[in-house]
Amino acid sequence: MDESEILNSDGTVLIERGNAERESNLIVIAICALTSLVRLEWSLEFWAQYKPFSRKFHITAIANVSPVAAARNLALHKANEMGAKYCLFYDDDIIPHRRDAMAQLISAMDQLPEATLIGSVCPIRATVPEPIVIKRLGEGPWFGWQDGDIHQIYHSGTGFLLIRMKDLEDLDVPTVKVEEIEVRQFFQQYEKVGDYLGTDDYYFAGLMAQHGKRWLVHGGVICDQMDRDGTRYQIVDSLIAR
Repeated sequence: MDESEILNSDGTVLIERGNAERESNLIVIAICALTSLVRLEWSLEFWAQYKPFSRKFHITAIANVSPVAAARNLALHKANEMGAKYCLFYDDDIIPHRRDAMAQLISAMDQLPEATLIGSVCPIRATVPEPIVIKRLGEGPWFGWQDGDIHQIYHSGTGFLLIRMKDLEDLDVPTVKVEEIEVRQFFQQYEKVGDYLGTDDYYFAGLMAQHGKRWLVHGGVICDQMDRDGTRYQIVDSLIAR
């Protein structure tokens, strides 16, 4: 499949390159990959994801663009150019537990028009892989998502995150060049080297909070992270057995 093709939910080609018009139900799936390679496990799970019916999908790979903040800015630029309703960040190191994870986020967003972002529960890469779910700025990981419900939070990880594109239109942000393309800068990487509070997700969360945008987490959508060597990080390894 050409990365520029837009697909129906059954996988058939809907719109070819250059002919995309603004679509009220178009969802762009943006794969932000720092290299051009993905593990087989990731690829199998990606293509096994159930795409909800009566939506149109475009899959775009932002490969070999670093840092990840630049890749995310470029992905949002492309989604906006296509008139997408939503943009789903689906990183090349994220493996959702459920094969309807994508559909769970999309269905929730359709039913919650007040939400700008709905994220998943992803672990940090560490020996204790705690969830990247922050309830309030300045606090540590929040575990209240374990009821499987949807909660308002300060931010979740950006590796598997659904964004309502129209809610970004009114944001006053600077522009920056990525791959010789001038794009709006919603993401910035590090405020200073080694400061995790300056990573792309924290920067984006601050911007969303500043503009009063609602960020939710879906407690029923849990993901693993995987290194290039196959090392897998699972949230269950950070939970206390009860």
